[in-house]
Amino acid sequence: MARRTLTLALLLCAACAGPSTPPPAPAPADWSDALAQTERLDGLLSLHLNRDAGRVLLELPPAAEPGGELFRCLWVEGLRTGLGSNPVGLDRGQWGQARLVSFRRFGQRVLLLQPNLRHGQARGAPDEQLAARESFA
Repeated sequence: MARRTLTLALLLCAACAGPSTPPPAPAPADWSDALAQTERLDGLLSLHLNRDAGRVLLELPPAAEPGGELFRCLWVEGLRTGLGSNPVGLDRGQWGQARLVSFRRFGQRVLLLQPNLRHGQARGAPDEQLAARESFA
């Protein structure tokens, strides 16, 4: 019994000793290298599609100020085709809710944020406005 417990303890320690996050993928040396195998799709925001790698790159405008928004828009998802089962409720051409979203850069990442429009402070001190924007209520 002690041998089994010791073996399980060693296996647990070995499992916990591994890296917590995978190493980041190496960044391309230049954007021309990253976009070399892509097909450009122009629109409101340009997309770069690499079908072989299964990647979609979104071209965003630069932020007006450091740490500021890159782009703000209405986000609406929809179904182009149905599921084929009427009781499920996923019908062809069905639209979801419209949401106001913004793209914002945080370090090396770009996040898609949805502000909480149900709770806000339009007037008042700047600290109150900031607290309302950052709240989760």
